[in-house]
Amino acid sequence: MSIMAKEFNVGDRVVHRLFGKGTVTDTLPIRNDVIVTIEFDSGQTKKLCAYISKIEKEETSDEKE
Repeated sequence: MSIMAKEFNVGDRVVHRLFGKGTVTDTLPIRNDVIVTIEFDSGQTKKLCAYISKIEKEETSDEKE
């Protein structure tokens, strides 16, 4: 049984425990993970494996209600 990574789309707002908040600018599915290119609010751009890096989608105000 495989564990699939969450689905990410260009434009999604995400949060990483070390790099903070950012916006997805590209995705590349690979096996059971997704390489996500993120432009963080700090100005850094990183390519991270979503499952391994434990990237989470940022909650919107609609989701909190």
